Formats: sequence, structure tokens, C-alpha cells
Amino acid sequence: MPQAGSERAKQEGAPSLVLRLGGVQRTISIDHVPFTIGRKADRDLILEDPGISREHAVILCEEGRFFIADNGSRHGTFVNGERKSHAQLAHGDRITFGAPEPEIVFGQSGVLGNSTQKLLRKLTSDDDVTEIGKLMLFLQAARALDVSRVETDVLATLLEYAIKLVGAERGYIYLRDTDGKVRCNVGRDNKGNAIAEASDISHSVISDGFQTGAEFVVGDTSSMSMIAARNSIFAHDLRTLVAIPLRSESQASKNRIFGLLYLDSRMTTHNLSNVSHSILRAIAAEAAALVENARLLKIEHAAAGYRRELEIATSIQQSLIPVAPPSFDFGTVTARTIPCTEVGGDFYDFVSLPDCFIAILADISGKGISAALLASNIQGMLYSQLSTGVSLTEAVQTVNTFLCSRVSGIKYATMVIAKVCSNGELEILNCGHLPPAIVKDGNVDLIEASNMPVGLFCEASFESIKLELTSSARLVLYTDGLTEAENAKGDDYGQDRLLECLKVDCSMQSMFNSVADFCAGHPANDDRTAIIIERK
Repeated sequence: MPQAGSERAKQEGAPSLVLRLGGVQRTISIDHVPFTIGRKADRDLILEDPGISREHAVILCEEGRFFIADNGSRHGTFVNGERKSHAQLAHGDRITFGAPEPEIVFGQSGVLGNSTQKLLRKLTSDDDVTEIGKLMLFLQAARALDVSRVETDVLATLLEYAIKLVGAERGYIYLRDTDGKVRCNVGRDNKGNAIAEASDISHSVISDGFQTGAEFVVGDTSSMSMIAARNSIFAHDLRTLVAIPLRSESQASKNRIFGLLYLDSRMTTHNLSNVSHSILRAIAAEAAALVENARLLKIEHAAAGYRRELEIATSIQQSLIPVAPPSFDFGTVTARTIPCTEVGGDFYDFVSLPDCFIAILADISGKGISAALLASNIQGMLYSQLSTGVSLTEAVQTVNTFLCSRVSGIKYATMVIAKVCSNGELEILNCGHLPPAIVKDGNVDLIEASNMPVGLFCEASFESIKLELTSSARLVLYTDGLTEAENAKGDDYGQDRLLECLKVDCSMQSMFNSVADFCAGHPANDDRTAIIIERK
């Protein structure tokens, strides 16, 4: 993209995108181009829907005009319902990605950044603007502001405007934290000064607002016996009182009260007679939307950071797994792993020794980051020991002692280690893993001998068995992610189906295709890993 296009975008006022998802909307400023959209963690706008490609689309600026370009996505990019590979954008254009949601609306209002701050200040200084006009200007500006600063600049400005509109002496905005506690977020007096929460407010009104959603909009409390009967109002001589709950508008938590706008004064105000309750409710609704969008943005940023950490962990884990199995004069090796999450608890590795090689296949209990961390530790321990000629049993005993001393009762691992020599000698050490299979001439024999999984009991002992891998025979090692793969009905693929598949075609492609066909698109619930060793 030419530099001139980027500069022009900045000079003419950055456009914005209104993201609509699940009944909630938030505004994102396009403050630079190219502006990337997709599921990948480094995108400018990250959309987590699985139907959206990792690098789905990009917004460009060409000679002062904005365009959206599809990056060859799987489900396409649609502008106002029509699929487009490259399209110029106009104010109000609706952009979708092969499904009704998420939807983003392109806008070029030119009211962003510093200009919105000036507009908000105008609300409290321009006497020629009517009250309704001020409200409309406020709503226009508030939606364009950076929601990440909502709990400081925007809510404070909103509160100052509400105080002036009502003619109150002071005001507060209360928010309910994630732990459920109600705290004063911002306070202002009628001169615009920041103030701390005072003791002479009506705590009962605030409590009722949060608990029952009750609204109080009273210009003279002395004329209403029900209000005046409240001890705090009577004791502190509060004459004007406004308390309006802030309600969630998201589909997930519809009408949940998470905040409250509170105004009061010791003087009777006549402004309320000229300001309808609906205007105050509109201010409260806008405050609620701003706060909720800000919190959603924080959650999204945290999720994006977590996704970046996952991508780093994934790349590290992938780098630890051999890019290609080793080749030997006396045998061929194929291996494959498909994690069900970004990082997996399965791993395989190979160790080359004079006149033989060792294959390792392990399955750590659980999934995700914790399983992946333990897998990398076990993999390193086994490789470092076996590469120096330590016996299979000694290496596994060391790993078992380590796990029992560090994560006993929390994590364990099943594994199978196979040592194949050029003369056909085969040594197998199975630690609670599925039985390896030897396949030859359409016959399948299972090696049932097994030990305890590693990491369960410090006193456990381990023994290997020795067999012969004859010429043209194949040794198959696999994890339960294959045998326990489920279809949409909840049926397991099962070991019997796997063995029948191996009898017909003992290959990695056939095995994984058979499982995939059985599952018919049903998502995997465990990592799928296998090794096939054939002796020439």
C-alpha cells in the first residue's frame, strides 16, 4: 500500500467499524491502513467465529477511498449481501463473512478522536444548543469515542452533562465489579471537580436501584411522603434525587443491572420539570452501553493475549516434534499427530543409536497448556537419557520418580517405547498405553504386556519384553485419540475398527482417513497420534 494512501486516511479523518455480535455492538476506529480482519491473533480486528478464516480480509485506502479486499477466505466476504473479492466501501455499508453474524458496519462520520472530545465539551458550554440537541450530539460523540477510556474520560463527561441537565449539586456513577461488589467509579460536583464518594448520600436508594431496578427521578423530595420517609434523605436534607440503574443490553445478560447513575442536591431543582425521564434514561442507557462495550473490549484484549501465548506455545511444541521421522537402512518410519486444541498432550520422538533406533509415543493426561508443558519435560528427559545408551527401563524409572516427586496425583502419562535393531530384535516397554500392533500379511497381533502409567506410584517397577520384528512386518503405535474418536451419535470408533482397517491397509493415510470418515466432521475430543515402523 503506498504511503500516500495511509497519510490521506489520517488527514481526512479515520473511518470506523461498528461490530454487531450477539446483540452487542462496539465501535472500532480504523486509525491505520491496511486494517486486517480475521481469526488470527495478530489481526487488527479479531473475530473468533470458526467460519471466519485466519486472515479473512483487509481494509485498504486508495486515493482517499476505502476498499475491502477478501484474502481468499473459505466462506467469502459480503458487502450488503453480495459476495465481493474487492469492493469500495461507503458510509453505512454492511459487511458479513458468510453468516449473518458477526456483522460490521462501515462509517465515515469524520467525528473521531480529538473532534469528539471538543464536541463533548461543547455540550456543557454552548448555550445556543437545545437540551435535546445536546443529547443528540452527546450520543453521536459517545459512540465514536475510544471505549477503552470509557471509565475515565467519557463517563466523567457524561456525568458532568447529566448534573448540568438536572441542576444537581453532585453526581456519581456506580458500577458492579466482576466480584459482585458495588463501587463508586467516578464522582463530580456541579463545577466539574472530581469528588470522592460522600457519606451523606442516600445509600438506600442506591441499594434499591441495584437490587430491584427501581428508578428515582424527584425534583422535590419534601412533597413525596414515600421518598421523604427514607432516613438518609431526611437526615441529609436531600431535596433533588435521581437514581437510574444501568442495564445490560447484551443477549447473554439481558437487563442485568451492573451500574447506577446517581444525582442529588440539597436544593429543589426546577429543571426536572423540563427534562423528561426518557432523556435521563437515554443517558443511563448510553452509559450502560459504553461500560459494557469497554468491558467486552478488555475481555477481547485478554483473549487476544492468551491466543498469542497459545500460538507461541504451539510453535515451540511443533519445533520439538521431529519434522520428519529418521530413515534407516533396515526400516522405514512414518508418524503423524493431530492435536484437538492449539497445543497437545500427545508427542512422539525418535532416538538414533548405532545399529538401532528408538521410537517414543506418549499421551499426557488432560489437554491444553498443562499437558503440553509436561509433555515437553518428559520428552526432554527421555531423549537425553536414551541418546546416551540408558536402558528403556532405567529411563522410564527416572521419569516416574520425577513425576511422582513433582506432580503426584495431578498428572500422569501413558507411553510406549519401541527399540528396533537391524537384526530384527524388538524391545517394547508399555506404560499403561494401548497395546501396540504387529501387522503382517493381513494378520494383526496385539502386544498385550504392560506396566503402570508413569507418575502414579513412586514404588512402581517397569519391565520390557523382547520380540522379533520380521522382514516386511509393521509395528503400529497409536493413542486413544484414534480409538475413542466419536461420531455425532456419541459412538466410539473403537479398537476393533482400527484393527480391521490395519488388516486391509496398514498405512497412516488409511488409518486417519478411516477415523475421519467415521466421525463425519464431528469435532475431535482428544489428540490423535500414531507411528508405523516397517522392517525392510
